[in-house]
Amino acid sequence: MIDLFIEGISHNGEGIARNAGKVIFIPYTIPGEIVQAIISEDKKQYSRGILKDIILKSPYRAQANCPYYYHCGGCSYQHVDYQQQLLLKQRIVEDTFKHIAGVSAVVKPLIGMPEPWNYRNKVIWHLVQSDNGKIMGFYKFRSNELVDIYQCPYCLD
Repeated sequence: MIDLFIEGISHNGEGIARNAGKVIFIPYTIPGEIVQAIISEDKKQYSRGILKDIILKSPYRAQANCPYYYHCGGCSYQHVDYQQQLLLKQRIVEDTFKHIAGVSAVVKPLIGMPEPWNYRNKVIWHLVQSDNGKIMGFYKFRSNELVDIYQCPYCLD
């Protein structure tokens, strides 16, 4: 187990830490947090970790609204307060311009929604035949394992 300071966030919601100069991506973490993690995947350029404990919790940490959030790969930011999500996404766009295009861009503040639920009008559901019949849902993050979902709070009712 290793203690890490989360210094940033990736475009898909993984916290970014560094250890001995190597980038480590850790899902369900927020910039500013200090966490304990286990390295689950070690590549030449980066590593991936699994969050085990939060030593210093962000004031922007939120309770996920979806019972599937920590199992399903459909969403990335429910563990972050909505207003902070908007700021993080703005920063991600600025960082993308800087690191990929080499351009320093100032991105205007994102315009949020009064109610950030039930807004998706397009999703890609996956249907899989199982021993118990057909199941429908989303794939777990970074896998082809299906999470059987009965209702998604982001999708239209």
